[in-house]
Amino acid sequence: MLLENTHSIKLEHTVIMLSNIEIHKVHLASFIKKCELDDLYQAFDILQPDDVIQSHFSRKLDYFMGRLAARFALKKYNLASFNIVKGEYGEPIFPEHIQGSISHVNDRHDYIAICAIQNFSGNQAYIGIDIELYKHQNLLINQAEVIDVFLDKEEQLKIQILKSRYRDNEKTKELVIFSAKESIIKAVFNKYKTIINFKSIQLQQFLKHELHFKVKINEDDLHFFIAKVTYFQNHQQLITIACI
Repeated sequence: MLLENTHSIKLEHTVIMLSNIEIHKVHLASFIKKCELDDLYQAFDILQPDDVIQSHFSRKLDYFMGRLAARFALKKYNLASFNIVKGEYGEPIFPEHIQGSISHVNDRHDYIAICAIQNFSGNQAYIGIDIELYKHQNLLINQAEVIDVFLDKEEQLKIQILKSRYRDNEKTKELVIFSAKESIIKAVFNKYKTIINFKSIQLQQFLKHELHFKVKINEDDLHFFIAKVTYFQNHQQLITIACI
């Protein structure tokens, strides 16, 4: 849906269902100037914290897109005007009893943000989401030092086996796992209010549209739990949602 009050700016809103949760996506597919971005902040009545006001243009645009996606997600609960501020670690603070997650990505041509929320009563799983562009896969596979940050040697071996077994999808395994781990990190923070690293999350199964990971709150813990991540993909983008 093209948003009415964006005039000539190509700003679209769509909804994707994943793991029975609505994911609201906003997509800006046109170049905009700084003055136009300021107008968008005003048109949608989105407040900028001081650090965003003083930041560079790309950061301001990411922040706007994320908050706009959240506006659409919160509309279902009649909370679209709620001002989502940042917490101590930069996490979005949603209204009381609302649990959610925001992610955004850009490549200087396309700016995309997604948001998923749920009315949380304590019985639902905690969620975390992430979005990536498929073109970023090359950044991962061409830089060994990046791979080593988020995959241990055992996981790298599993990926090579998967690639040899399923050649039809061999180009995206690393990116899907990276995005899945990003989602898990957000879900863990939502539940435990602590930040874990990539190596505390280890791939167990890579299934069609679903991955399972063994997760430790601390990398050296003996105790762990299993996290399920569902993913959605089209020709350009990948979206993952973790439920723990």
